[in-house]
Amino acid sequence: MIRITIVIFILLMFGCKKVAIISVPILVKEDTIRNEINGITKESFVISCGSGCAMTYSPENIEQLDKSIKVKFNVDMYVDEAVTETYKEIYIFSYGNSGEVEKINLEGKNENVLETLMPDAQESFRDFGNRLLMNADKNVKIKTASNKIADQKANQQWLGSYSCRFLRMKEESGDPRGWGTIVITIDKNSAEYQLDSYIENLKKDLTIVRAASDEIVFSEKDNKNSILTISRNNNKYMLKSTFMDKISGNAGSYELKKK
Repeated sequence: MIRITIVIFILLMFGCKKVAIISVPILVKEDTIRNEINGITKESFVISCGSGCAMTYSPENIEQLDKSIKVKFNVDMYVDEAVTETYKEIYIFSYGNSGEVEKINLEGKNENVLETLMPDAQESFRDFGNRLLMNADKNVKIKTASNKIADQKANQQWLGSYSCRFLRMKEESGDPRGWGTIVITIDKNSAEYQLDSYIENLKKDLTIVRAASDEIVFSEKDNKNSILTISRNNNKYMLKSTFMDKISGNAGSYELKKK
């Protein structure tokens, strides 16, 4: 366990300026500072609640929604360096087109704490909300309007049909029946994977997981653990598939031709 003392300077104005110093001891596990939740660095923050009083907000769960992130906090209230109350609160952090946090509300309530709390507390919540994105794993993205437009453009680049032949039966390379074909068709509203060989004939609907200019990733609609990835280097397209790895018995990649 690590003992962390947080010193808070509070500016009070009663005819003259006074500075009150609050020393708040917090006991945390050693891995708290470097822990991550759902790919986002777990960081706590502290706000003042009056003379000798402070509240620590420690995230317990972070859930990405569409244009927002839901965070469940464990809240500890300290008065004169002693914990007097502990409870849970859930906040929704909503983001604008720029990726900056615009609204933070307690779950079930509509009031924006960026308008209702004291300025210092507002700033603490705002900084935490913006750090959620700054510290996010590269695969964690808030779907702002600009993100969605970029995704749509990336998706359009991949529209078309991709195919290749592959050796389905290794011992039968000289026999046409030993070979199979893969066809992946991507259009504006759907994606489909088709495999035809002497052994099987399969057709699977795909869901786009993410798309970029150099890579598009799918999962099978009925099996999210079955992943297909098409990568592009100039005009060369390569397929990697957990399903193909399973039926072939080894990990490999397949060069596709785009039509």
